[in-house]
Amino acid sequence: MIKRTLLAAFAALALLTLTVPASAQGNGTQTTKFDFEDWWFYNACCDEIVSFNGTLHLNSKVTDNGDGTVSYNGHVNTSGVKGVGQTTGIRYIYSEVSKERSTFTTATFCPATINFQVRARFVGTGKGGRECSQDLVLSFQVVLDENCFPTSELISVDIDCANGTELE
Repeated sequence: MIKRTLLAAFAALALLTLTVPASAQGNGTQTTKFDFEDWWFYNACCDEIVSFNGTLHLNSKVTDNGDGTVSYNGHVNTSGVKGVGQTTGIRYIYSEVSKERSTFTTATFCPATINFQVRARFVGTGKGGRECSQDLVLSFQVVLDENCFPTSELISVDIDCANGTELE
């Protein structure tokens, strides 16, 4: 249950970063800022949904390899992201660093495999907040078939809870 929930949450973020290489031509570096409101995320340590608002920063670099392929490197980090637990009412501060590396054919873009890693931290504040804090490292792949239809495969999940809960 936890793995499926986490995979669904981060697959959406991975697909968001794909908009940059899909439209990129040649070489270049791009920085994009995404403000968001009311994003929902599952905190496995306290078994609750948390609603977040804040900003994602995407830095991306596209390189023409000269052999009919392009390489894409993406880096996402957050700023000012705060949330509220929908069950406990605990306030959270959220930070994330994500990395993506991919190579695509320039003629068709698909098929492709995108490797994605997310490092995230929920820090609960106020009464009871520390016990609901969690650190998360998630690695997965997004595979695009020849029609650019995405599927995801979870590679690994590591969740450390401040309250000592062990999660698989």
